[in-house]
Amino acid sequence: LRETMATPLELKLSSFQLDSNKQAHRTSEFLSPMLIVRRGDPFTITLSSNRAVQPGDQITFIVETGPAPSELTKTKATFPLTASKGNNIWSAVQKSSTPSSLDVSISSPADAVIGDYKLSVQTSSRTSSNLGVFRLLFNAWCKDDAVYMDNENFRKEYILNHFGIYFKGSEKYTYGSGWDYGQFEEDILDICLTLLDQSPEYSKDKVKDYSNRYDPNYVSKIICSMISINDGSRTTMDTRIMVGKWERDYGDGKAPGSWNSSSRILKMWKSGGYRPVKYGQCWV
Repeated sequence: LRETMATPLELKLSSFQLDSNKQAHRTSEFLSPMLIVRRGDPFTITLSSNRAVQPGDQITFIVETGPAPSELTKTKATFPLTASKGNNIWSAVQKSSTPSSLDVSISSPADAVIGDYKLSVQTSSRTSSNLGVFRLLFNAWCKDDAVYMDNENFRKEYILNHFGIYFKGSEKYTYGSGWDYGQFEEDILDICLTLLDQSPEYSKDKVKDYSNRYDPNYVSKIICSMISINDGSRTTMDTRIMVGKWERDYGDGKAPGSWNSSSRILKMWKSGGYRPVKYGQCWV
């Protein structure tokens, strides 16, 4: 035992258990190699170790997000490996272990900042290891999350649906058309997070903007501002998603009524260097 304890414990990532975690967090449909989870619910990772973990070992996890992570702005958390889950805080619980591996369940608070997190682990020997990056989303299935919905049909409709219908026309004649959300397509979630980084609020104060991303009301306001129509004036920010046009000359772009896909617009916005896509109107 003394010889074992004398050997500094070293931990490295063995697996993010992508399949099981994505299934548990209802993120399997995202076409991304990243671990994507929802806040407030635990996910499990497997670590490889150079020796068996002993009772005297101190194991600490660190999560960080944003340009200047800090505990004050809730963009950084440091928490130890414990025997039980904490209440609405970042926590890590040992599930099982072998002489060469360790399964750990990591939980985030239901009001954690959303976005990409760097995850690392530190042992009592002060040996630190970068475990990788995971993505944290709002969680409509978690009762403590501000976006919680208590109706499963609503969750399927508003969170998991690939397609929808929008209606247009006049008071006496209204008709519906299909719309492809494309939320699970490759790159779309990346683009949506980039959208937040292109906002004026992020440009003004990156640290403050990130610290506010725990709040769905704040994030919604940023998204609404970014997807509202750019009217082409110099006073309107150039990184909004679309340029508005109400005349019928759309030769250098697409007519607003011809769009039927959010993902197509977002991909054009990205490929164009995050310049407004031509053209849209308030209902697109």
